[in-house]
Amino acid sequence: MGGCVMGRVTAVLVDTVSIQKYVYSSNRLKENIGASRIVTNIYKESLEKSLKAALNHDVELSEWMRKPDNILIQSPDVDFEVGYIGGGNALLFFRDETTAKEFIKIWTRRLLVEAPGLNTAFAISYFDMANFQSDRDDLYKQLEQNKSKYLPQTFLPKHGITADCPVSGQSADIFKQNYDDDKSGHISSSSYAKYANADIDDAQSLVEQLSKGVFTCETDVDKLGQTIGNNHIAIVYIDGNSMGEQFKTCQNLTETRDLSKNLNEAMHRVYTEFLDFVIGEMDFYMDKNSGFKIHKDKDK
Repeated sequence: MGGCVMGRVTAVLVDTVSIQKYVYSSNRLKENIGASRIVTNIYKESLEKSLKAALNHDVELSEWMRKPDNILIQSPDVDFEVGYIGGGNALLFFRDETTAKEFIKIWTRRLLVEAPGLNTAFAISYFDMANFQSDRDDLYKQLEQNKSKYLPQTFLPKHGITADCPVSGQSADIFKQNYDDDKSGHISSSSYAKYANADIDDAQSLVEQLSKGVFTCETDVDKLGQTIGNNHIAIVYIDGNSMGEQFKTCQNLTETRDLSKNLNEAMHRVYTEFLDFVIGEMDFYMDKNSGFKIHKDKDK
């Protein structure tokens, strides 16, 4: 790519690769929760700090949601803008290519420490808002090519002189106190990061709010209602098949932002309705003849 052309900026398309594999690589609930929070938070605090380091000023990551039709990067005085963030990926716009590449270096280096084992992929190219659909499609094609031809090493490899992590099977390289069922010892940096992020405060707050303080959340899989000899666990998730095709029908950035915003709002609304349904069924689960054993955490 050469010098800057009037009307064009540098676009960076980011994707989080194999999210399900990363989240469900362990059968320990705390690790699943921690991994899920890591995937969500890399597009928040980690992204914000990396952008600030590359741009040398603070950034606003949610302005695009508040004003989706206001495209700031079209002004020559603006050096960065979020196109959108959602669904495990992000579209970012930079005034110049050098800053964009510096950001990628800073962020991927930070993720090696904050989220070891999580793979990301990038596409970078000049972008003209007047040719939004064409330039966006070219970015996605480059992203798919990059994902298929290069898989980065994001965790310490195993070799003959290291112990195996009892949780992940990777190299045990960091000590963790009370990492699972009050166990302590050396585990992999990937498992350590997941346990360190196994915070359910937000989920607890929502459940306790919807249940008027009667119920709360649990991080111990053995307290999810199963009884001895009948401990069946189901993992239920929403897989947005072909959502990428819907995004490809968007003709401009404003339409893309609106779709991403509406999708985020719909997911939150459906999740809240799901919790309401479960809470409404708890009288059945708590009945002694239901086949479930509901535990108490203090008064909840």
